[in-house]
Amino acid sequence: MTQTVNQEYIVNKLQESLDKDAVVEIKSRDKAFKHLEFYITSSILKQMPLIKAHRSVLNIFKDELDQNLIHAISITIKK
Repeated sequence: MTQTVNQEYIVNKLQESLDKDAVVEIKSRDKAFKHLEFYITSSILKQMPLIKAHRSVLNIFKDELDQNLIHAISITIKK
């Protein structure tokens, strides 16, 4: 069964992986949710160096990226 990637799926996955209080804003550049922009406020990510925070977010969506369910993610960590 193929996973459907949508805003609810992305927010839930980020909050489960980071923290429940993470605030996530998502913009999709297309209707298929393949080219995404994430704006994230998270106490966990705020403590990390920027590169490590970005890698952490990309790692959360490793399977979706590998399966081409998501093609590209632009990440902004709000501090």
